[in-house]
Amino acid sequence: MTIKTSNTQTILDICLISTGTIESLFDLLKLNNLPDLSIQNIEQLQSIQPIKKRTVNYYLSNGIVPATNIKTDELNNNGIALLFTNDNEVTNTNNITLTIS
Repeated sequence: MTIKTSNTQTILDICLISTGTIESLFDLLKLNNLPDLSIQNIEQLQSIQPIKKRTVNYYLSNGIVPATNIKTDELNNNGIALLFTNDNEVTNTNNITLTIS
């Protein structure tokens, strides 16, 4: 699977989008022959199969694209909309937690 990247994304964002977890970090680094966490100027990366399919499906079905390589002045007033805390919960920047069942 090939994942298109953005300048506002890190390898950790790609891990979440493509596999549902950052547990795949070292696998993605090795697969793409990356010496470190930087993916600047890389337009696409190869990915492994999803580990947490439910998380990947949630991102896809809700149009969520993590992009944590952004500067404070690039944020809108709401900041980053959603952050995953575990398989069943999503917490937004106002510390409101949504449990997914």
